[in-house]
Amino acid sequence: IPLYLASLGVASSTSTGLLAGMPWLAAGLVGAVAGNLADGFIRRGSPRLTVRRGAHAISTLGCAACAIPLAAGWATTPAAATAWLVLFQSCYAFSFGGFHAYVQDVAQASAGKLLGLTNSCSIALGIVGNLCTGVLVESTGSYSIVFLVTIGLYLTSLAAFVSFLQGTPLELA
Repeated sequence: IPLYLASLGVASSTSTGLLAGMPWLAAGLVGAVAGNLADGFIRRGSPRLTVRRGAHAISTLGCAACAIPLAAGWATTPAAATAWLVLFQSCYAFSFGGFHAYVQDVAQASAGKLLGLTNSCSIALGIVGNLCTGVLVESTGSYSIVFLVTIGLYLTSLAAFVSFLQGTPLELA
């Protein structure tokens, strides 16, 4: 995020750092609200799988939608880009009431192991993603393709969640 914002003209490291931190602050705040909303729906009788899928859909579709203006180059100022990134991370925060809670629902005895595995994979892919971002930006001179790939990954995540995760309890050895 800092290099992307710098590419839009943010010159000061302090300003870049502050702007780059805003999306993560929003994710932290919205994550608490999203988790409480999901729990409230379940307490009022909504099926867990429906709630988890809904939260995951908000997360994935919201992130994909918020990346469109970034990919299309419509966010040409640091303020506009930061606003879209704040919305992006706010949508992402719904994953805490979706996928992350789903793991606890279906793998209670192994939730720590399963979340450790999925988060380790996420971290490894995040490292690869940073490398790929550098290569793509250097080869194209733009972040647009990076945001297009991001959109594709979020849509794939939604398709996989809806297609393969059916709420069946899991037991890991």
